[in-house]
Amino acid sequence: MTLQYVTIVLGLAAIVGLAVAREWSARAEYSFYSTYDTGPNGYRALYNVLSAERVDVTRLERPLGLLDSRVRTLVISSNRSDVVAQVSHAQIDGGDVQRLQRFVREGGRLVLLYSPADAALYRAFKLVIVPAKVHARPSHLTLVPMARIAMTSGVASVRAAGAELVPFDSAPGAAPLLGTGAGVAAFWRPYGKGEIVAIAAPSVFSNGELGRASNARFAYNVLAGHGPVAFDERLHGYAIDASFWSALPTPVRIAVALVVAMLALWLVDANVRSVPPLALDVPDERHSASYLAAMAALLRRARAAPLGIAAFYDDAMRRSQHRRDAPDVASAIDELARLREMPHPHDDALLRAARIAARLRKDLA
Repeated sequence: MTLQYVTIVLGLAAIVGLAVAREWSARAEYSFYSTYDTGPNGYRALYNVLSAERVDVTRLERPLGLLDSRVRTLVISSNRSDVVAQVSHAQIDGGDVQRLQRFVREGGRLVLLYSPADAALYRAFKLVIVPAKVHARPSHLTLVPMARIAMTSGVASVRAAGAELVPFDSAPGAAPLLGTGAGVAAFWRPYGKGEIVAIAAPSVFSNGELGRASNARFAYNVLAGHGPVAFDERLHGYAIDASFWSALPTPVRIAVALVVAMLALWLVDANVRSVPPLALDVPDERHSASYLAAMAALLRRARAAPLGIAAFYDDAMRRSQHRRDAPDVASAIDELARLREMPHPHDDALLRAARIAARLRKDLA
């Protein structure tokens, strides 16, 4: 049983090893038009040159819908080698085409490093009439400027490997940039507020050709001076899936950040004391004498002394109804009766009546 497990593990390891070896051999055989590639077709040297010249250059590895709004020059290079090598790569769909058209219309510069024979983007921007005969030139070709504009300033000639020339009338409304007497290899065309640079020879920016002729000068003229530059690396398999947070619109992310900040402040305020404790007021527990003083003041203002004496007299009569013959009780009731008969009793008379009534309550309890 143990030998069978070992055999299965070794078999799986062999399969994985063969797959990895095939992947590496495919990448070793093919060089891709990517800024990560250091082979002859790669753009790693161009990326390093732009960085050294302090050009704000980045790599786009997220969907086009998440392109940084600061980017003003977007480079899309051919993925023909990726397709032939059968390695991981992405494709540009209809939604991406619409986003690219909007990007250019709003003032962006789109640089297409594509063969016109297989690039749907050329057709989307009406740069090449299909079908157009493409004159394939597999060997090295020297291209010369065909228009003296800023992009060809200081450019004497450009070397390209495997350039594909198209007829001069293949792109109505576009100005030819590079070519030979046999055809055109690079076009420039305004589109909305922006512009499109279509180069039918992706190798002009490659590691193998960048140091030849005026290739580096032409690449700098095309890519620099129009704001931050981004190379689309999704077409070469360098893609990062968008997270839920990155897919949210910027206003929504700002709102969420504000809510989180408010919650954090609330938690800090609820749990961290920032000032000394505030002493609470002691409850107002009044004595019964306060009630008596208040009632006495009310009765005095109402001139209710006769009513008070009468109430004391009635209470004494009710309590002493069975003991009125007692000498002390009879004299106290007689005195209360005299006080009650006074037409305008004063405060002393009221106090006297209260003391007599209190003594009777105590004696008759």
